[in-house]
Amino acid sequence: KIVDFGVAVKLGAPDVPVTRDQIRQIPYATLRAKVGNGQRSVLVLYRYDGRDLHWMSADRIAFTTRAGRLVKTAGLPFNLRASDVIGGDPVGSGLHKLTVPLRATRLVDIEPGARYGIPIELTLEPEAEETIEILDLTYDTVRVRERCHAPLLDWTFDNVYWAERSDGFVWRSTQHFVPELEPAELEILKKAT
Repeated sequence: KIVDFGVAVKLGAPDVPVTRDQIRQIPYATLRAKVGNGQRSVLVLYRYDGRDLHWMSADRIAFTTRAGRLVKTAGLPFNLRASDVIGGDPVGSGLHKLTVPLRATRLVDIEPGARYGIPIELTLEPEAEETIEILDLTYDTVRVRERCHAPLLDWTFDNVYWAERSDGFVWRSTQHFVPELEPAELEILKKAT
């Protein structure tokens, strides 16, 4: 079921204020997202698909995450259609345990443009322990930077993840997903159980 909170993704629009009490009243897991200079929007979890969590906003913008990584989008002018890390994604296997840089290759599909199987070389590097606040709750996290380069697209960018120090759960992230759009800022407001 999709719940309309009157929140939409609009470029340049001011954020709709959300309180912790409002989030507690929502019976679904919730994610707050912002793309570039757009409005912060609340997305609700509407479907589990194995390890993938599918989130949707009131205006039908959809994000799919897997262990904290954005792996698919829909409803935007440019969309990430698929994402897979060769040999398994280090983002989902314990960023809180990372002590040295880790290298991997990610393959992505981007539309429009029929860009399929685009390799992105990535290096994950632990940066610092950091306490973050999300809607009046604090979390002890490890900040990890992911340095990325997609030679075929001449695209270089950094993603940043804030992973729970105790179990690696990603509470907050800034992730690039297509070259044509600014990165998405994601925060988990209510964890999926």
